[in-house]
Parts: sequence; C-alpha cells; structure tokens
Amino acid sequence: MAGTAPASCDVLVIGAGPAGSACAQVLARAGLDVLLCDRHAFPRDKVCGDGLIPDAHRALARLGLADAVLARAARTSRLDCFAPRGGTLAVPAQLAVLRRRELDEMLRQAALKAGARWQSPLRLEALLEDAAGRVIGARLREGESVCEVRARWTVLATGADAKALEAAGMCERRAPSGMALRGYVHRPDMAGQIGGLQVVWHKALRGGYGWIFPAGGGRFNIGVGYLHRQGAERDHQGAPNLRELLAAFARVHQPAQSLLQDGAASLHDLKGAPLRCSLGGARKSRPGLLVAGEAAGSTYLFTGEGIGKAME
Repeated sequence: MAGTAPASCDVLVIGAGPAGSACAQVLARAGLDVLLCDRHAFPRDKVCGDGLIPDAHRALARLGLADAVLARAARTSRLDCFAPRGGTLAVPAQLAVLRRRELDEMLRQAALKAGARWQSPLRLEALLEDAAGRVIGARLREGESVCEVRARWTVLATGADAKALEAAGMCERRAPSGMALRGYVHRPDMAGQIGGLQVVWHKALRGGYGWIFPAGGGRFNIGVGYLHRQGAERDHQGAPNLRELLAAFARVHQPAQSLLQDGAASLHDLKGAPLRCSLGGARKSRPGLLVAGEAAGSTYLFTGEGIGKAME
C-alpha cells in the first residue's frame, strides 16, 4: 500500500524481511505503534537458498506461524553434508524449504495483523537526530518526494545491501562477507532421488560451497556461495566467478550434474546476492537505533543461512 507516511510512531522498522517483520509483529503485539516500511512493494522476490533449519522453526513457532508456513513448505528430515575429502554425514533435523517471496509475505502479513502499519516503497535517505545525537527517526524517499518520520526507536533491518548502512552511518565494511548465486530447476523426474537438503564443500569450489534444496513438486533450489579470503574483503581479491563456480559444482557433485544436465534451459531465476556473516561489517546500535538481521551480519558463515537468526 502506497500513500503518505505517518509523521510519527513509537518504532520505525526499516526493512520488511524476516528480521524487520518479526520485530514489527512482536512490538505491535506488545501494544506499540509500529510503522514497518520497505523499499520494495510486496510480495517481492529475494535471492536465498530458501532453507528453514531448526532455528527458523523455533522462531516461527514463537511468532505463531510455524503451522501455516510448514503447511506450504516442502518438508524433510535430513541434511546431507558432503565434505571436501569425500566423506558424508546425514544429520537428522526438522527442515523445510519455502520460497522467500511467500515466506516474507507471510511474515509481513502477520506483522500487519498484529497491528503494525505498512508503507512502501520507502527508501532510507538519512537518520534524524536530536541535539544530543540520539536517533529520533528517519528521512525516507517516497518516489520523487521525501518525508520525515519521527520515532522513539528506529530498527534498521535492510539486509546485506551496504547503501542503507552507509546512509545510517553504521557501515564498518562496505564489501560483503561473500556472495551467493541461486537458481531454480524443475525436474519432476528427480523428485524421489534427492530426499534431504544437500550442502557440499569441495576444493573445486575454492573455499565456498554448493547446495541443493528440494522445494516440492519436482522443483529444486540450487546454488553456490563463497566467502572472501581473510584480508581480501575490501578489494575482492581472488573472488571467483559465480557462474563458473556453479559449473564446477555440477562437475564434482553428481546430483548437481543431473539437475543441470539440460544446461541453462532448465535453470530459472538465476540471481546473485551479497552475504553479511558472523556479526561483522556494521555497528549494531547507537542511542535510539538498533541494527538487526543480515544488516548486522546475523547470517551463518558456515553455510550462508540466515533466516532463523534474522527472526531471532
């Protein structure tokens, strides 16, 4: 819903991904006047592996959404880990896969149902401060116009994009921790061959990893990610080409090769995105402001998974 943003609220939450929407729901449920906003109109796509691991299940349960989300997700009870030297480990766990376009919209709707107000598209231009330097809201761009929203508290939950962190003066490292690339493959003939979530580490992936997550109906989320070498974040030294990394994944992991054997014709929505991991790269708070979710680097360094940690 577009329109004129309110002039004030108790809490201004900027960013409606899992961190922002979970925050908005909990605070609105507690009786606070919450304005949730995002630079995108919803529902919108989000580059992600779409995997929901146990921390995400626990967070969804606390939000009252676990049953609704799992009813729409593809569920499995096993994570298959493939080690660089060829060893494998099957980890039993409650797991699911649901495309972020659906998950994030469900989280946003739950926040609105709890009483949060919604405004989009709004993009952060700058924070508002009082004479003592405390954050008291934000200046936001709405199309060609700019509005100011004053708030007792502001939450920045804008994901891995450094621009919002820079606008807020909270960015300590512009470069992300790494990058990931994902696409979707529709292969009904392989629906019974890959039963669990698969994460693969191999020397051909140059310190990165690959994944295959069954998404239901013969559809698979497949992708690769890499992390910058220590000390190389600022200039992307030695960063691999993600499409070449995906091709290497297909060469060294038979299920990936089988999924991609028809070439690019079977791969859809191939998109890349930055990762911010291990609570690095941004300041976490200042008076009146909290940075949350992937903007604060809440994503796991090991696998690039961050949905559960963002909601927590």
